[in-house]
Order: sequence, then C-alpha cells, then structure tokens
Amino acid sequence: MSTRHAASEPHGPESPSLGLGRRSRAFRGKTSAARVVGRYCIVVHASEAPMDDEWGQLLEVQLGALSDGAIRVLVATDGGAPNASQRALLTSRAAGLKMIVAVLTPSVIARAAAVAIRLFQPDIRILPRHEVEKALDHLDVLERDRPALRSALQEMRSELQGPR
Repeated sequence: MSTRHAASEPHGPESPSLGLGRRSRAFRGKTSAARVVGRYCIVVHASEAPMDDEWGQLLEVQLGALSDGAIRVLVATDGGAPNASQRALLTSRAAGLKMIVAVLTPSVIARAAAVAIRLFQPDIRILPRHEVEKALDHLDVLERDRPALRSALQEMRSELQGPR
C-alpha cells in the first residue's frame, strides 16, 4: 500500500467523509457517464467515443469536482476516448488546474488519447481495466472512501451497458 493514502486525516477541512458537505453532480449520456462522489469524479465510457455534446457535459461534471486544489478523476473505458478537438477543449478548460487522473482500460486507442492528454496534464496514470486498487492509490483515495468509489464505478458501468 502506498503511504500517500495511508493517512487517517480527512482530505479537507470541510468533509471528514465522502458524503458530508458535498453536492453530487452527475451526467449520463448514450456513450458515457460522469458522477462526482465526494472529492472525486468517476467517468465511464463505453466502447464508442463520446459525442461532442456529451463531452461538454462530462467536462462540466469533472471541473465541478475541484477539491483541495486538484481534480481527481477515475476513468474507466471500454475503448471510448476523446477525439483531438475534445482533448483540446479539455486542455483549454483545465488550463491552470491540477488534475490527477487514473485511466482503466484495455484499449490501445484510449491509452493513446490519455498519453496525448498527459502532455498537458502530466499526473495521469494508465492501467489495465482490473487494476482498480492501483488507480485508487494514484488518486490518493483514503481506505474509508474506497468502498463508495468501487460501488459507484460498478453501478455506472452496469447502467451504461444496460437498456436505454
């Protein structure tokens, strides 16, 4: 276990746990979904790339997760990834913000997109789909917050794959 998340103190003065003092924000589109859970944002993509209107709404949710000077994002994708213009929009909207991102994917295309984003937001770690705990380590998630994030991730993956 990394010592980065072993501390028992909360990550901010306003919230000793995930749910206190935070308003959840969420978006669900045809190919992607995003949800703020405490001080984290979870983004799930299907195998298709997000449409431009979906991408704009995903960004709104992600940028709303700013906490303690950083935006911490857990991305799980079956292959869907932002195109060049969507990555440019992310770069411009997140300019000057610190983003800590963990990407879980089996997709070479999604990995390549994450590498391109890493040029402007260097704190991105790309991991195999099953490495959820390593992703949570990278995001500096406290032990007590992990069950809620794992549960939300599983729920979002199921919802996105379910009937429309």
